[in-house]
Amino acid sequence: GSITLNSLDAPSSTTAITTVDGDILLVAAVDITLNANIVSTGTASANSGDIGLTAGNDVHQNEDIRTERGDVLITAGRDMTMATSAALNPVTTIDTNEGNVLIDAVRTISLGLIEASGTVSLNAGVDILDTNAAIDAATATDRTNVRSANLRMTAGGTIGTSDPGNGTPDRNANAIDTEVTVLAARSADGIYVHENAAGGAVTVDDVATVTVSIDIRRADFNSQLADPTDTTATLGALSDLTTTANGSIKVLGSNGTITINDGDADGLGVSSGGTGDVLLYARGAGSDVLINSDVIGGTGHITITAEDSVQTLNSDDDIRTDGNGTVFITAQAGSITLNSLDAPSSTTAIT
Repeated sequence: GSITLNSLDAPSSTTAITTVDGDILLVAAVDITLNANIVSTGTASANSGDIGLTAGNDVHQNEDIRTERGDVLITAGRDMTMATSAALNPVTTIDTNEGNVLIDAVRTISLGLIEASGTVSLNAGVDILDTNAAIDAATATDRTNVRSANLRMTAGGTIGTSDPGNGTPDRNANAIDTEVTVLAARSADGIYVHENAAGGAVTVDDVATVTVSIDIRRADFNSQLADPTDTTATLGALSDLTTTANGSIKVLGSNGTITINDGDADGLGVSSGGTGDVLLYARGAGSDVLINSDVIGGTGHITITAEDSVQTLNSDDDIRTDGNGTVFITAQAGSITLNSLDAPSSTTAIT
């Protein structure tokens, strides 16, 4: 069957389940629908108060999930959807002050806001989408989807989507809006990430494996306590930005430097498949694009733009595209320093 949580005290209270340091686990063969908050308040006990939701079909999150010191684990046999509306102020939130968040869905993950001090690790068999694709009227910025130290995303389809109809080249309301320090992502059909101004600089690098376990005790009718099988999920380490089909890779940072590292020692930092284009755009005064690994565009076009400077940091860091793909590099207030530029058969040093 399904589990639906409602608050009997609404509107004075919208919380349905609360613990202090104990874990919370909801398991449903069909759907889980949250119309009320789930909260673990936490005390001095570190690594406690984990929250887990496991649904055979869909997870519908219409209210918040908050834990002070624990991790959050959500698995869905179909879709995981975080709702958004004006009444929800304006989105539903997953918030862990001292933990990690792991979400694994067979189909699509639709994001409101996830906040974590550690790592947010997302895996979708189809797409990872921006549910709150709108401008925050109070700050005049895109509403953030993920605010964390590290962000790892994998999708069988696309991560964010294109937005060709908005008429503004530097805007994409359908991108995944982030405030993260380290980013790694892989998909088939495209990666679209916007690092909001509040996030500052972002580095493409390795994000370590994340494992979340929910440990519970079951109270039986015979007054015994049982230990059901713990619910555990793991998403492995991930490096670089990669698309495997004809997916574009587009990263725009609104107020900070973009650094491309080779997190897994394969020589690649950014690699788009097929005809996919690559865009690395660092906005904001003093913002650079620093390339510490190869940037490969398949047969697509590569555009690298920095408010200040663009620089490759090693003599063997290539910016390369094949076929009819072009390379366009702009340093708006600074300099361009490239140790090698291969497009595709010649090598040219520009300093």
